[in-house]
Amino acid sequence: MKTVPGYLLILLIIAVLTGCSQASEMLLPDPDKPPATLAGWGQLVQNRGQLTPANRVQVYDLNTPLFTDYAHKFRTLWLPDGQQMNYRDDDSFDFPVGAVITKTFFYPQRDGQLLKTADISRDYGADGLALNAVRLIETRVLFHTPAGWRAFPYIWNEDQTEARLETLGDIKALTLMD
Repeated sequence: MKTVPGYLLILLIIAVLTGCSQASEMLLPDPDKPPATLAGWGQLVQNRGQLTPANRVQVYDLNTPLFTDYAHKFRTLWLPDGQQMNYRDDDSFDFPVGAVITKTFFYPQRDGQLLKTADISRDYGADGLALNAVRLIETRVLFHTPAGWRAFPYIWNEDQTEARLETLGDIKALTLMD
């Protein structure tokens, strides 16, 4: 009998729960004409000073996250109605066409100073991100189309009220405090 690693088990549970959720009103965009703003995807919502997942969007985390210059990540997953992802023991998960994954890069901040910390203990949570405690940088949207995965980078404005599609990405000079 094969055992499933812990991080795969967590993703399987998310997939089962997401696949059994109520119907969604989400309309997915044409991958050749992605929305100009992140809000057009309907994945993340700003509400009462928090960046939170929308209805039926599941927050998840990795057991073995990659280091990205002290940036922290807030990850979400959405599956189309009646769909599920499937575990394959010899390859990566098999996601259905229409699946959407987001990864929001941010830095913790205190008193307007960005913090250089490897402590990721508060990155994961269904409550989302408290916007007064973080500086949003970028949200990457991965969209599974019939032709494969498409990636769309959205860069957050200084007020943290909107993220705009920037197909070439952006360069930001940041100062981090130890």
